[in-house]
Amino acid sequence: MYRTVCCVALDDPATILGAVVCRVTPVQEAEDIEGAFPEVPAGQCLAHILTLGIRKTVRQQGLGAILLRHFLEDAWRNGRCWGVFLHVLTTNTAAIRLYEKCGFVRAAHLRSVVPRIRLAPPAHGPLSCCPARHTALHSARNYYLIGEHQLDAYLMVHRFPGPPPAPLAGADGDAPPALAAPPAPRPAPAPASAESWCVIL
Repeated sequence: MYRTVCCVALDDPATILGAVVCRVTPVQEAEDIEGAFPEVPAGQCLAHILTLGIRKTVRQQGLGAILLRHFLEDAWRNGRCWGVFLHVLTTNTAAIRLYEKCGFVRAAHLRSVVPRIRLAPPAHGPLSCCPARHTALHSARNYYLIGEHQLDAYLMVHRFPGPPPAPLAGADGDAPPALAAPPAPRPAPAPASAESWCVIL
């Protein structure tokens, strides 16, 4: 299941100022979490942030932190998640500062592994016309491949203070649907916080 939290302009709700997209997945199916959530029971869910983006014209105004905090609140209360994780380039210092400001910690350094190739002799002796075989000594593990560059990543995790709260029962006894919008944004020094609103899709 995918969840999206968007930040839109109050004077133009069709204009998306930023968005967080995640995939809610059972902990045993989470990708490359390196055992970072041993306290989460099997079958319970984590939120994997796939992307977070802010429109270039409104960056450096605090929207990223506001958006991320709304996302965390939604993931815990409505998404029924026990924690959140993401992968970020080790060179993306601005993003790392934002995540750490919102309570994320670096849980692992995920290094890209370049396969080493060993040239094996031909199958039928050194004078055989059969081509030589190439054997990979170990498999490649590329966390980011940008152009021809293989780059490392950090696994960053956010642990909630406890299990997700139990949902309120609806009229038919089932859990109610997720809220269309979270409570008012938390105050921030950036003026953009008073000119935008977060909505959950």
